Amino acid sequence: MLGITLGKETLKALSSDIRIDILRTLESRKMTVSELSRSMNMNKTTIYTHLIILKEAELIKRRERHGHKWVYYRLSFSGMSILHPEQTNFLVSLTFIVLSLLTMLYFIAPLAQFNVLVQDSPPIQPKNTTSPDMIVIFIILSIIMSIICLILLLIRQRKIKKLQKHIQK
Repeated sequence: MLGITLGKETLKALSSDIRIDILRTLESRKMTVSELSRSMNMNKTTIYTHLIILKEAELIKRRERHGHKWVYYRLSFSGMSILHPEQTNFLVSLTFIVLSLLTMLYFIAPLAQFNVLVQDSPPIQPKNTTSPDMIVIFIILSIIMSIICLILLLIRQRKIKKLQKHIQK
């Protein structure tokens, strides 16, 4: 199981091969109903009917620009995560790692003691409102969270590869 939660509308939308083909077609770029119709060699009315169901399931987004006559459809974040769950997990993990490292840097920065000496003046000390013990704890927690996140990402990638091998058999 890839850990994707599917609602009633999403299951309904994914129950049709045509709608799945539309999702795969929209994966490459945004398209109009006419472009989808030509690409899939189907009637515009049929394509439009399926697009409504996909939009209700929030798997695609409709983009209408004021003053333009064309309406474009593209994959939503949910639609992309259905087609590529591994990319979504990677993005979330990467964001978490970056935030952990930025937090760590925020608490390390005050530790850097820069003394600026001007003629006969006392050295300027940076203000440090956080205790050194708290800083060390935050640094250790940030490192631990980053390592856990990387381990979970690697485990997820292995499961996806095993599932893909199983599907290909």
